[in-house]
Amino acid sequence: MTNEEIKQLCLALMHADTEAEVIAILEKAGYWEDDNAWRWLGDAEHNYSTVGNQQSRAEQAIVEKLINSMDARLMAEARIAKCLPLVGSEPQAPDTPTSVADARQRFFGTQLHDLEALSRGITVAATAPGTPRAGFKRPCFSIADQGEGQTPSRMPETILSLLQGNKDKIKFAQGKFNMGGTGVLEFCGLDRNLQFVLSRRHPDLVDPASADRLDGCWSFTIIRRNDPVNGKGSQYVYLAPLGNDQDPDKKGLLNFEAETMPIFPERNEPYVRESAWGTIIKLYEYDAIGFRTNILLDGLMARTSIMLPEPPLPVRFHECRPFRGKQASFDTTMPGLIATLKNDFESDKRDNVEWYGQDVFDVDGEEFTLHYFLFKNKQAADRYRRDEGLIFYYNGQTHTVMTKDFFRRKSVKMDYLWQSLLVFVDCSNISTRGHERLFMNNRSQLRRSEFVDKLEKRLETEIGGHEELKELASERRSREVSDNTESSDSLAKAIQNILAKNKTFAALLGQGLRIKNPHRPEDAGQGVVGFIGRRFPTKFHIKSHDPETTFVRDAPLEQKVRITFETDAEEDYFRRSDEPGTFSLLIEAKDGLMPAQNVRRPRVKKGLARMTYELPEGLTDGDVLHLIAKIDDPSRLEPFVNRLALNIKPERKTTSGTTGENNSSGNSKGEDKGGMGNGQSSSADSTLGIPNPITIEEKDWEKQDPPFNKFTSVRIIQRSDAPEDTELYDFFINVDNGYLKNFIKDKPSAAKTMRQRFSVGMTLVALSLLHQDQIAKESN
Repeated sequence: MTNEEIKQLCLALMHADTEAEVIAILEKAGYWEDDNAWRWLGDAEHNYSTVGNQQSRAEQAIVEKLINSMDARLMAEARIAKCLPLVGSEPQAPDTPTSVADARQRFFGTQLHDLEALSRGITVAATAPGTPRAGFKRPCFSIADQGEGQTPSRMPETILSLLQGNKDKIKFAQGKFNMGGTGVLEFCGLDRNLQFVLSRRHPDLVDPASADRLDGCWSFTIIRRNDPVNGKGSQYVYLAPLGNDQDPDKKGLLNFEAETMPIFPERNEPYVRESAWGTIIKLYEYDAIGFRTNILLDGLMARTSIMLPEPPLPVRFHECRPFRGKQASFDTTMPGLIATLKNDFESDKRDNVEWYGQDVFDVDGEEFTLHYFLFKNKQAADRYRRDEGLIFYYNGQTHTVMTKDFFRRKSVKMDYLWQSLLVFVDCSNISTRGHERLFMNNRSQLRRSEFVDKLEKRLETEIGGHEELKELASERRSREVSDNTESSDSLAKAIQNILAKNKTFAALLGQGLRIKNPHRPEDAGQGVVGFIGRRFPTKFHIKSHDPETTFVRDAPLEQKVRITFETDAEEDYFRRSDEPGTFSLLIEAKDGLMPAQNVRRPRVKKGLARMTYELPEGLTDGDVLHLIAKIDDPSRLEPFVNRLALNIKPERKTTSGTTGENNSSGNSKGEDKGGMGNGQSSSADSTLGIPNPITIEEKDWEKQDPPFNKFTSVRIIQRSDAPEDTELYDFFINVDNGYLKNFIKDKPSAAKTMRQRFSVGMTLVALSLLHQDQIAKESN
């Protein structure tokens, strides 16, 4: 074939939208049935064990392709900047970025202010034959990038390779082994799993010393799966019909010369924007279960956004199927879900996000950052996520998730927020070994290990003990129960009779339920009412203590140390993205200063900030642990310095109602000396709380989550405002239960009394169920 004929064959394959079309084109060209025109993918005959052992979900596999495109763009810029050689990964310049974040800032920092323009360098286009009315066939997804591109001779060693480790020494690259990108193949096509690849090397990255005349050409291929034969498994091959006298098994790719090729979409038109280099990969008739609809609405972009919550580079999505709508609505930029939600929160309208928070903590020296997003309601949350509650991501890519049921654990107690809370766990700052300890090699599961268990328990503590979330939960509870509470003397008398026979039942009622709101503004532990903080504080020292002297206190073994600081910093001092403050806790050892582990950075609130620290292993009674807490920000010449000396004491239990923080060295009873107490008094501790059932009528069934129906009797919701080591519950009673209504029909005049009795009875049943559950757990 002539150069033009090869180019037209390439364009025909690129525009084809079904597997049948591709097969017909290759049959006409004489390649489909010619076994000699095909080469083993990865030059490995038995490659199915690798290709078939990738992502289990179709959208996850596409994300791996996008990660490769982002790597390609970053690597192109790194080679142009001479951080990397023109080919390969060694040698690297001393100033080569060591993380994705560093590479992103260095190579695209000035372009990050215009994400729409930047996103044109990586695009995803959806095409398919058919119409909205007649129905579309399975979609094709074309992923194009203006990255480094590959020469015809390098394509088999990079994009078409397996387990080569082409990028394993490049610290800012994510796709290390050219393996995850093959995960899409099992989801491509109806029968033969077809994929198209076209690439050309960036002109500035072509080695001028190379003698290969094809280095400046475009090259393309089709990957297909061959059916199992003679008991052998499936095999993946790619089109490579050009002869190779030196090695017949390594035949070459079809290639052609062209200044540019239309690999990028524009608006809702695919393959129209020309590029002088780059790569396009087309996934034919993709098995897009759950995201076949409009790519910009409930389709692929929504799923990609949650799996790439903080991508290194933005992606432009194009809907090129003939959906109805304005032309401007067919393409949009995906910056990642975190950026999208932050933009919503920072806007004047706040259409979906009610509150945003951020925290940093470490587990065994590995640092994690939490991003909290509380949506206005379940409906707003469901616009962005399905069942996800905690999303663990590394270098911008989601690795695994925990469902939102996490927030209903007894150790978390966020039942009033569980349907509208989403927490991102950024693991990007952990070490390589930390990554290995945390994630399985498939990057979609957590390991079951002591380290993961410790992280999980720490997350329970961080989220369940988050003061702002607890206040928000209390506010929502107040809105839900304010008009629906039915006080019952009958219930109080019934519970008193039960307590006379079973004292352990009291544990379910909670201590001091009828005390004042523990979050009341006048509480000394909640800071100064009407406080207005400074962007850069002028003070940050341990509360009620001279910062020029060392703060001394007892620290019982096996208990967390809580220290409260006084400051005039504004509340987002540590969590803002622009010029944030930094906090570090250092241990004074014989060999010098070393970072303390298992520290929760202080949360600033109304002039106060609380730090939590878990004592290191190996300490014994009588030891003294010397610590230095440093707080710094860009405005300061010298950081704030707080010195602490912890006298290690035997393990003991603190008395109810105290936290034992900021205690003086002589205080052995855990009395609160200026710390953030829980607002309880000793008299309140002796008061048993009698629950008030919350009645729900039929008109409010749909407002419940999930909705009530005629069979619902009672729903138990755990409260987040329970004092430490106690549990409080609300009981929602369906007073329009179908069986109750049938019973009332016989005596309509006694409806009020019957509903009250039903409320009392269902509350007692619920309490009994909780009591039985508590006994079962204690026996285990």
